[in-house]
Amino acid sequence: MKILIQLLFLIGFVSAYAQPTIVSSSVPTPGTIWTEVYIDEPTGVSPGSGGANQIWNLSNASGFVESDVLEFVTPSSLPSDFDGLFPDADLALYLEDDDSTATFFTSDANGFYIDGVASNSVWAEPPFNMIDYIPNNLFIPFNYTYLDVRENASRTIFTIDQGVPFQYRTTLFSELSADGYGTVITPAGTFSNALRMEISSYTIDSVFADTDMNGEFEFVSTDGPTDEEVSYFFLQNSDPYLIATMDLDEDMISIDYFSYFVSGASGIGEQEDELGLQVFPNPSQGDFSIRLESLGETYLRVLDLDGKELYNERFISTGSTQAISLDEVATGTYIVEVRNSEGTSTSRLKIE
Repeated sequence: MKILIQLLFLIGFVSAYAQPTIVSSSVPTPGTIWTEVYIDEPTGVSPGSGGANQIWNLSNASGFVESDVLEFVTPSSLPSDFDGLFPDADLALYLEDDDSTATFFTSDANGFYIDGVASNSVWAEPPFNMIDYIPNNLFIPFNYTYLDVRENASRTIFTIDQGVPFQYRTTLFSELSADGYGTVITPAGTFSNALRMEISSYTIDSVFADTDMNGEFEFVSTDGPTDEEVSYFFLQNSDPYLIATMDLDEDMISIDYFSYFVSGASGIGEQEDELGLQVFPNPSQGDFSIRLESLGETYLRVLDLDGKELYNERFISTGSTQAISLDEVATGTYIVEVRNSEGTSTSRLKIE
């Protein structure tokens, strides 16, 4: 579930009077993909202070490092188990792991929302294999800049027959505050003109029962507020990626979770990348080649999944094959990234 929250991620900005402003014209599209690194219970990092022209140095985070490659797709491209669950969603993120979880997104003039979450894992039994937010859960507001505050309330309902039908209703209340802007420094680099969003949330749980078995549910009890949480998103103009996220621990002081962006490429319609990047052979033993449909001066980097740059080169793409040799590189998965004036493309490369 942590990765779902990261999402994201995600939204581009334009600068106005030196302050970044979130707008609706730069949201992820199918094919948007990036690599992120995350650390549970990190040390050496804190959210810092809010305010104007801040410098947030998050580069000293340490702990057990893991990584993920995330890709947004059209809902219709998901496994058939998810067909028709969220008909209004226009974007999805599928994590094919032990949970086999898909998160569905939608957007309108006011913001970018989580429509719902579903799992086709054998461990998830109905009705707990699907969360449908009513109304949709506001993830990133639009037309949103420094000192803006937006509030949102979304409810989920689970109905269970325990001899008597019961409804368990959980309402998530969130306050999204743009509390600072400035420069963010992560282990992957420096990002200027960034906006920090503080998300404070809690839930209220209520139980209703249909004791008369007539389809009408009456109030039984309530509990809350519970699950009080504070998270931070760091967002930069011009790219639909989340620079960094962090969640506070229950003490509201130490950091429970930290993630940061390493590399990525924006999706364009249904295309897989912007520059027509091909990497072969893949898997490789260290020597491989690339070919680009895009022509002209090009910059290439090879990164490991911690964001460390292992190789870089500048060359002129002519449409022909460009040979690359990585000496003494350990077996594993790496990210090949190319950039030129037309955009950016990335591809995973496996070294055996």
